[in-house]
Amino acid sequence: MVGSKADPKEVDRVCKVIDELFSLDRNMEAVLDECGINLSHDLVVDVLERFKHARKPAFRFFCWAAQRPGYAHNSRTYNAMMAILGKTRQFETMVSVLEEMGEKGLLTMETFLISMKAFAAAKERKKAIGIFELMKKYKFKVGVETINCLLDALGRAKLGKEAQLLFEKLEHRFTPNIQTYTVLLNGWCRVKNLMDAGKVWNEMIDKGFKPDIVAHNTMLEGLFKCKKRSDAIKLFEVMKAKGPSPNARSYTILIRDLCKQGKMDEAIDYFEEMLSSGSEADAAIFTCLVTGFGNQRKMDKVFALLKEMKEKGCPPDARLYNALIKLIINRRMPDDAVILYKKMIRNGIQPTIHSYNMLMKSFFMTKN
Repeated sequence: MVGSKADPKEVDRVCKVIDELFSLDRNMEAVLDECGINLSHDLVVDVLERFKHARKPAFRFFCWAAQRPGYAHNSRTYNAMMAILGKTRQFETMVSVLEEMGEKGLLTMETFLISMKAFAAAKERKKAIGIFELMKKYKFKVGVETINCLLDALGRAKLGKEAQLLFEKLEHRFTPNIQTYTVLLNGWCRVKNLMDAGKVWNEMIDKGFKPDIVAHNTMLEGLFKCKKRSDAIKLFEVMKAKGPSPNARSYTILIRDLCKQGKMDEAIDYFEEMLSSGSEADAAIFTCLVTGFGNQRKMDKVFALLKEMKEKGCPPDARLYNALIKLIINRRMPDDAVILYKKMIRNGIQPTIHSYNMLMKSFFMTKN
């Protein structure tokens, strides 16, 4: 895992024991005892990540680790196990683990968010709300920020409807702020439900809140996702005329859509307009432009953009490297893709699994 200090070979060794012995229903724990494993929190989290879709072996390993002399779970390992239990809907065990964490003073806000998100995803709204009672029990403050975090987590998981229903059940318990309505707006936009997004927008205004730049960008992105391009452009122009003025994020949303359509002249016009307005270009917007020109095989434009990035002191990020690797692979140049992959690592950027998969795919393509 990214940032883990666990020895990958040690993680592999532990996972091999679990894989082989759990399926044979043998004494997995006894063999693990004899392996001389140097347990660490990083190792436990990495092993749990490997078994995140296999709740039974993950939980047996978790319980075995808890009994090892000189080792004790921390909040991070507990939360990793909580996430697995939540996703596999082992709610009784999940709540037991939460209460065990409470007894040991290891609860964090993430623990409660994992629990509430799991219940909400399963449409167990009463149980999701019940987590707030547990928060009070363990002296955690339940305020608008906490509820906003939960609603945001649900929205990001494309559970906009669940976020809205939970909000309606909790509305009498707290005073919503503009962030509350913005996260609800985001939840509906993520699932391309502009009708309910519009209702939230209107309610926000009715409650006396003036939609800020974050809310406008959320609606702008929602309109583009739903292919309502003319409405999106109208909103963008209204922002320029009446405010809030578009920021770099606003321009990125617009330019990304133009690049997807292959309208590169328009994309560059808006890019230059953005720079003239005083907004600074970041890696996200350069990635859109690089991908757009790359898809049109205009590599001279791609290299010019990379040069401009360097001149502006804007270092490439993982997404931009992935975009470049994909472009090079599409041109059937796997060796150059490997060089770029190595450069990415040298520059301190952790490759994603997507980076690795693209490289593997390129070698199979060239062999066929």
